Amino acid sequence: MRAQKSLIRIYFTGLVAALLISRTLADSITIQNPSFEALTGSNPAYFDSSGALLPGHSSINPSQGHLATQYPTTDPTPGWQVIGTGGTVNENGTANVTPAATDGQNVAWANGYQNQHGYLSQTLGATYQVGVTYELKVDVSSIIGLPVSGFTVSLNAGNTVVASAVNSMSIVPGSFSTVTLDASVNSGSLAAGQPISIVLASSGFSSTGTEVIFDNVRLTSAVPEPSTWLLATLGLLGLAAAGRHGQRR
Repeated sequence: MRAQKSLIRIYFTGLVAALLISRTLADSITIQNPSFEALTGSNPAYFDSSGALLPGHSSINPSQGHLATQYPTTDPTPGWQVIGTGGTVNENGTANVTPAATDGQNVAWANGYQNQHGYLSQTLGATYQVGVTYELKVDVSSIIGLPVSGFTVSLNAGNTVVASAVNSMSIVPGSFSTVTLDASVNSGSLAAGQPISIVLASSGFSSTGTEVIFDNVRLTSAVPEPSTWLLATLGLLGLAAAGRHGQRR
């Protein structure tokens, strides 16, 4: 009986270790402009001599009202579709957030004002595969001096939400926190075979406006390796044999 319990402990310890190892063998999925550094320009009112956005400046869709430090463009965040009020911003030299970015110098921003939300979305070249686990990580913060913004981070398949995080953590204005979102699809899911899309949005309303900022978007996919399932099968067969041996005794 003691030998059987030892076998069980050894099996489960080995299986857990194997699963952990296989889970870390993840593949990165390509995202365009994941750290929001792709915006460039030549207008010296908004960009430096290298074409980078000036500190304290941002981009915005020209259909929205804008300040002197906001560069109006129909492509405010290259690679991402912007709906409502949002774009790219370089917070270096401002008192809005420290650090100004977690990767590079720029971040994406989205406002919530009265009954409007700012949305950024991107449809990727990858599609949802059955049996694969997807992990999305996004660094999120809120601007100092404005009401704390609500936020939404989601993985979608077209108009279908596969997984979402809505105000899943408390944002400390001026500091970044990482939102982690896990998703998987089964054989009956409508998402199977559909393109993966990422949505980043402000979900807060205020008469004075709120602003949420995003940075360093990364997405990985992982599937247990065949060796892991082989180990599990062999282990279960071993446990069955040990059980039969124990019963005969």
